Amino acid sequence: MRDHLEPDLALRQRTLFVRLLRPVPTMPDGSCALETQNVLIDGGERLPSVPIEWVAAADKLPVGADPTLIDGMVDDPANLPRTLVIRTTVFGDFSQYTLHLRASSGSDQPPDGFDPKLSDIGFSFKVECPSDFDCAATTPCPPKVAAKPDIDYLAKDYTGFRRLMLDRLNLLAPGWSERSAADVGVALVELMAYAADNLSYRQDAIASEAYLATARRRVSVRRHARLVDYALHDGCNARAWVQVKVAADHILPKGTPMLTRSGDLPRVLTPNSKDLRDALAAGATVFETTHETKLFANLNGFSLYTWGDLGCCLPRGATRATLRGAHPDLQRNDVLVFQEIVSPTTFNEADVDRVKRWAVRLIDVKTGVDPSGRLSDESPVNAPLPITEIFWDAADALPFPLCVSVKERPGLEISVALGNIVLVDHGQTVRGESLGTVRKSRLKRVAVTSGAQSCQRAEDESIPARSASACERAGNAGLQSCKRPDGSAGPGPEPERSVHPGRRLVVSECTDRPRPARCTGVDRPRQGRAQG
Repeated sequence: MRDHLEPDLALRQRTLFVRLLRPVPTMPDGSCALETQNVLIDGGERLPSVPIEWVAAADKLPVGADPTLIDGMVDDPANLPRTLVIRTTVFGDFSQYTLHLRASSGSDQPPDGFDPKLSDIGFSFKVECPSDFDCAATTPCPPKVAAKPDIDYLAKDYTGFRRLMLDRLNLLAPGWSERSAADVGVALVELMAYAADNLSYRQDAIASEAYLATARRRVSVRRHARLVDYALHDGCNARAWVQVKVAADHILPKGTPMLTRSGDLPRVLTPNSKDLRDALAAGATVFETTHETKLFANLNGFSLYTWGDLGCCLPRGATRATLRGAHPDLQRNDVLVFQEIVSPTTFNEADVDRVKRWAVRLIDVKTGVDPSGRLSDESPVNAPLPITEIFWDAADALPFPLCVSVKERPGLEISVALGNIVLVDHGQTVRGESLGTVRKSRLKRVAVTSGAQSCQRAEDESIPARSASACERAGNAGLQSCKRPDGSAGPGPEPERSVHPGRRLVVSECTDRPRPARCTGVDRPRQGRAQG
């Protein structure tokens, strides 16, 4: 950026010098092949985009431009053919801008011969202006946090606090070994242990439930949410992301059961098979797919493209990455899982960090080509390589730095992306279960006529059945059987027992083979003297 070296105040911060890896492309007549529509500057706050006045190579400035424009800006005359000069109509604000080289206006692809990763670069118009901000670059992979001191958080009662204090006194005062309850020191320790036990109880029972971040009871969380007029959902089953590898394209139906591994049982279980029953008996947890999913054989796994960086690392908070190869079946709203498969320090699969697994939902997928992508292969060749750029929402940003490659082992994949991810819900659907039928009611409430001289009788009111009768329960247990007085199976005659004026409870007669017995088919009537 030409700023203080510009004698004309109107032209300060309006001339950009861009150093290219190769000479600036030219037309057959020797003029610059890049025009104003091939250059885009955007990203500002007060001035979102900056218009371009002219574009030229440093050794072939346009007519009317000051020949001394390049003085002090290009250190070596041999670099003039590789320097692109851009003149803007106005200068930008203090925010960070991005310079894009595009094949044409409105296109996302770089010009022919330009690397797609190096065709964009960030810069500032105020690079020579004083600033109060720290411009130091942040390290994408932060150092490991030191181990925390060993604190016994299980000491939450009187005995635990007493033991901790006595152990601490042994280190501070080795000569004091009195443990008698009558000793003043022991009495003080026990007194403080009692106070700590009381405080721990209050902390768990009151203080923890008083804040939303520490509440452990659902009723406490619901009450906190109700203070801000938020209705707390009753919750749902546990859910998980599962990768399904397929050898050919396949449609996975909704409700497909998936079980956790149990011993040496096979990976694929046949419905209603002995292996399935053995897995359930061994305590396998059952999940089922929540929706129908189309699986593709070419989406089982992806290699992350590093653009030739031997020590590549996706920083914490990353929302984009580049996959090696073209993947036309990868669409928006697909879910990918980033996973570390080899330890970046020991290069051993057994030492991988199991925590470094993260699922993201794609919001955009773009295919492209790296013109010199195969230069970083094991057998370098200057040839193009198809790539796929993926983007996901900031809500799914990586919560940790993910190592992709290391300089000590070139070509070794530290982390990969997994495809064919399906969502499963905890629980097993029971199909064809017989729920039985509700038995017909045999209890009736006798209606009372309104007039004493009436000859008409109202119909009795049936009482809905609520549970199996005592005879049926005894019959199911094999102890009793219900029979009619004539010996035929079924309920016998229904004698009446008056328990309330205008009402009666009907019971069935039940006989026990060893000795006569009588049992009621309903609950006992209310205690009290029967009238009738």
